[in-house]
Amino acid sequence: MTENEINFVGCQYIGYTLSPAFKIPILELTLDYNPIGCDGMRELTKGLELNSIFQIYKASIRKLSLNYCNLDLESVKYM
Repeated sequence: MTENEINFVGCQYIGYTLSPAFKIPILELTLDYNPIGCDGMRELTKGLELNSIFQIYKASIRKLSLNYCNLDLESVKYM
């Protein structure tokens, strides 16, 4: 989902779809060149944490790409 203008709100939706309710294990997620920012990173991380329950099935996320997403040092604390 590169260059789709995904921002804080978009990250809320992505985080929600990563929840166990959807039963969609994500193995790779590329969000390069989106204005995610620190708030978006916080929301995205919530979903990624929920998605990690799929580790039981060996299907948790293995690659996350966030190049040029307006992230700063504060954003790192959510990872």
